[in-house]
Amino acid sequence: MTEYLLVDADGVAVARAAFEAGQAPEDLFHPELAARYHARGAADLGWRWDGAAFVPPAPPRPAELLAYAAARRFAVETGGLVIGGTPFATDDRAKTMLLGARAAAQADPAFVTTWFAADGTTHELGAADLVAISTAVLGHVSACFATYAQVAAGIQASPPTVATYAAVDTAFAALA
Repeated sequence: MTEYLLVDADGVAVARAAFEAGQAPEDLFHPELAARYHARGAADLGWRWDGAAFVPPAPPRPAELLAYAAARRFAVETGGLVIGGTPFATDDRAKTMLLGARAAAQADPAFVTTWFAADGTTHELGAADLVAISTAVLGHVSACFATYAQVAAGIQASPPTVATYAAVDTAFAALA
């Protein structure tokens, strides 16, 4: 297999492609499209083709990394959580509903409700279940904010300890 990158009209690598040994883009595509494929080498998506070689992108600025980290935090926070094998939504509506159910559960230890999991299955949850689930969701949200705080500090450190989008992704990977 030989790996190639497809560059867009601005020369930015936007897609990867792998071809069998002995095949090349010019064997498979119209010449105009084939001309947009270049051997990948060490390059990756986002690199720019300068007409002779791939050039790595400029490192992101701290403000760009902070915005990216904030978006990753929000995506992970609201992306759901699996508790005891059941996927639970963690978007703002779900968290509000869980808060109400927790209040009812704390007021009445015999409280039971039917809950729809993120996969559409229904579950009968008692007071203890609701308190445990809401506690897990709170822990998840807290971990997302704590991770963001660590990432932001790393971005703003001198020298920075978080300087790439991949480093931000790595920091949040364990929470997703």
